[in-house]
Amino acid sequence: MSNFIIREYEGRDIGKLTDLWLRNFDDGEHFVGEFFRLLRDMGTGIVAEINGEIAGAAYVLCGQELILGSGNPFSNNGKSPVCGYIYGVAVDEEFRHQGIGGALVKAAAVKAREREADVVTLLPAEKSLYGWYEEIIGVKCALYRKKERIKSAPLELYMPLTSTEYMLWRENMLKDRPHLHLSNPSLEFEKILCAENGGGFFAAGCGIGAGYKDGECGIIRELICADESERHIVAASIGAALGVEEVELYSPSEEGEPYIAADRDIPKDCIWNLSFD
Repeated sequence: MSNFIIREYEGRDIGKLTDLWLRNFDDGEHFVGEFFRLLRDMGTGIVAEINGEIAGAAYVLCGQELILGSGNPFSNNGKSPVCGYIYGVAVDEEFRHQGIGGALVKAAAVKAREREADVVTLLPAEKSLYGWYEEIIGVKCALYRKKERIKSAPLELYMPLTSTEYMLWRENMLKDRPHLHLSNPSLEFEKILCAENGGGFFAAGCGIGAGYKDGECGIIRELICADESERHIVAASIGAALGVEEVELYSPSEEGEPYIAADRDIPKDCIWNLSFD
């Protein structure tokens, strides 16, 4: 096993961390630059260093709250539990199979706890990785989601929303439902993620949604409706806003595609689809 050092990132690391990200993920330089611009407000980074070179990194995004109600076992004297989200775990190819990835994940989970996270969560990049993460830090699949295909059509008037507008609409519509409340910087980063792929935040009819383009198709990562019977109509209208012929709509589900992994139980109807995948 290599002699590597695990430490918290520093400002001087950002150039090398940007290069590491661009080598390991299919993201543009502008998107990565925006991530590092917002990182200190969203959380922190953990790096693995070998002989002065950065071999890998992982990030901890905190400041997100689980709004679950007074009767939920998470509740602590009425205070909403803090969620720590592990994101962007990457090890350069030449340094893999040396225990660096596992060490980064463990250190990220510890850092999340240091930042007062009550629950540690992440979204594995592949289904096969759920078991690996469970072995490393004890997280299990806590939420599932389903995917539907819907034809786009301008059935309702639609308009773009700023991240602040989306947050206000979202919190008002979800106030009585279990959901993840994102910090302002995290929600801004979510909008950047969508905008980088030709999308954004939208209102249409009785609902709001976050979506982007994926080739000829649109991806609606989250859709919240005041009237659930209008769900497909709102999705079709957001598809029209994206300028695609059809959209994939992701929704919480009792079973289906594994989604969020966590080290605590989470209500199965928790609205969480604004993850950083």
